[in-house]
Amino acid sequence: MEFGAIYFAVLLLAIPGLAALYVWGFRRRRAAIRQFVDVVAAQRLIGSVDWRRRSLKAACLVAAIGFLVFAEMQPRWGLELSDTARRGRDIFILLDVSRSMLAEDATPSRLEAAKGAVVDLVQHLRGVGGNRLGLVVFAGRAKLQSPLTLDYAFFLNRLAEASPSIIDRHGSNLAGAIEKTLFGLGEIDPTYTDLIVISDGEDHDSLPMAAARTAADEGVGLYTVGIGDPAEGARIPIEVGEDRRQYLRFQGEEVVSVMRESQLREMARMAKGAYVQGRTGPIELGKLFDEKISNKAQRELEAGEDERKADRYAWFVALALVLLAAEMLIPERPPRVEEA
Repeated sequence: MEFGAIYFAVLLLAIPGLAALYVWGFRRRRAAIRQFVDVVAAQRLIGSVDWRRRSLKAACLVAAIGFLVFAEMQPRWGLELSDTARRGRDIFILLDVSRSMLAEDATPSRLEAAKGAVVDLVQHLRGVGGNRLGLVVFAGRAKLQSPLTLDYAFFLNRLAEASPSIIDRHGSNLAGAIEKTLFGLGEIDPTYTDLIVISDGEDHDSLPMAAARTAADEGVGLYTVGIGDPAEGARIPIEVGEDRRQYLRFQGEEVVSVMRESQLREMARMAKGAYVQGRTGPIELGKLFDEKISNKAQRELEAGEDERKADRYAWFVALALVLLAAEMLIPERPPRVEEA
């Protein structure tokens, strides 16, 4: 079960207080009757009321309020299918899987932090619907890891498999990743396409500025996300065994990878896109989508079946109405018995 408006749950805390208020009110009423009339009259007045019926009426009212609050929380469970026209953008994630992305200045590493940000974006897009996602991973060369798809579960599975080991060429080729996405994956529609590059900015002379300018010329949105420490950087771990770890060395010295923020900023500026400063903290790709992508022109796809949790609030509204009706119909006093 999930809730669309869980914040209404705070109102449930008032239910015990309401029940206690009823109990206190009953007692105060009895005490007031005894205080202002004589004992015989009080017994006649109190005895004419069935306190069990009155308690049942109060319980019905309190329970009805509880069910209405639960309905406001928008409970959902089970799955339902609905035919909906899908509208959205085509978004390619260009994920850097070069060895420098193993640096641990972001937690637990640059690469895993980047994956986590993409997972968050997918969850954000689930609530929007209609946006296709594709995944291109790159190091010394680029590789299509997932074609554009609305199957987010498939996309996430392919994302989970992304690592430096799936690219057979070391290095970092930012321009190659952009160019492959623009021209090497079949025809794309620039009007509806955006590229999100997630990288530490390291590049081995691949002319990324020219590639960013090409994206702008083609009319494709390009956004860059910088991950890593731009000041001190971090060493690059190499797994040697279960109990032993070494760090990448070059000419006898340990390599310290520093995130090249200025390059990523300039790429975004060149492409007339936007730069997201991830560094070693959280990366808000959902915010990037909402502010920069969601208001662009959207393609209309064929209508399809969407699977989502079914709303069940109506059940609780119905139960509340039944209880309110019962509260109105239950008399406080038992039916009078006519004497023969």
